[in-house]
Amino acid sequence: MGGGFTDWFITSYHKPAMTIEISYLVGETNPPLSVFKTEWKRNRYVGLMLAEEAKNIFHPT
Repeated sequence: MGGGFTDWFITSYHKPAMTIEISYLVGETNPPLSVFKTEWKRNRYVGLMLAEEAKNIFHPT
């Protein structure tokens, strides 16, 4: 298991956290930088979609 921002946040703030992986699986390492532009275009609205879903859960209209 690798360390990173999620592990730091959980340890520092004692709150739940998660990391959303938006690229294809390449094993126990990071995707190559050569796929960043394509993956960014494919996933650029993921954060906005998650925020909208969270808003709907906590503040339904």
